[in-house]
This record gives sequence, structure tokens and C-alpha cells, in this order.
Amino acid sequence: MDYQLNKNIAMLIERLGITPYDFSKKIGNKRPDNIYNVINCKVQVSPKTLDKIISTFPDYKHLVITGVDDESAGEGEMTMSAKQHILQFLEYLNIGQAAFEKKVGISNGYVNNLKGSIGSTIISKISSAYPELNSTWLLTGEGEMLKGKDADMEIRPAHTIRYWIDADATAGGVQLF
Repeated sequence: MDYQLNKNIAMLIERLGITPYDFSKKIGNKRPDNIYNVINCKVQVSPKTLDKIISTFPDYKHLVITGVDDESAGEGEMTMSAKQHILQFLEYLNIGQAAFEKKVGISNGYVNNLKGSIGSTIISKISSAYPELNSTWLLTGEGEMLKGKDADMEIRPAHTIRYWIDADATAGGVQLF
């Protein structure tokens, strides 16, 4: 599981200089223990909680989503590159947009018609369907497309056909096969 958003929320709480309890009250969360569980990576942050955080602290949206405290990245820039990154990921998987949209659970044509920002609900769905995809890369292009060193082995498309080449070989003039 990817707890990067949880870590980013913990970073935001630290940046604001408030306690997790006060943070929980500010976003209108009735159960402060939920925020404690989120920042301690016991549970993943829900899309609803993420929306509350972003709407309460809109100036820190970039920090929450990417973990980078850089206000220079504009909203439009993130949106355009996110669509391009989705298309690049689909090319890597060698699947079409319809197959991606079906697996993620989003409407047909979503990727093709993507003009605004990607909402936290969609990011959460993509992360659930493709846990090997780096969500920071998806939104900003920073880092690697896939998480971990061995991600190549985990992401092999289902329709890949492996084949062996039948070959004759000789060693020292003696035929081995």
C-alpha cells in the first residue's frame, strides 16, 4: 500500500504548527482518532477526508498531493501533464483507454476528455487499480513512473505472450542440442 498521501498530510500538520486533534477539528472531522491513524499510516486517507483537507487548506493542495512544498507549479500545468502521464502509462501497459477506464471504474472517455484537474477520488481509484503506479509522477512528472526497483516484474500486462526460440548450439564442435 502507498501511504505517501498520509505522509504528506503529516507534513502539512507539522507545517501548520498545530496538533492532529486541532487539525481534525479544522477539517470538520468528528473523530480525531481517524487523523491519528492516517498520519501513523494505520489506514489510508479516504477520498472524503482528502477533499475536506484540500477544501479547508486550498493553499496547501500541492503539498498534500505531491509532498513538494513548491507553489510555482500551476494548476493548469499539473492537469495537462497528468493526462499525458496517463497516456504514457497506458502505452507502457500496452492497453487502451477503455480498458484502463473500466479497470479503474471511471466513465468511458474520462481520459480523452480530461481538461480539468484530477480529483482525489479518481486518484484514489487509479492507485487502487494500479498500486505500482507512482501517484506523484502521475500528477507532476516527478520521480519514476513505477514504484520500487522490481516494478517491471509486477506490472506485466495480462495479454503478454512469452515464447522460447528453439535453437541449436554447439560447443567445441560437439552438438549439444
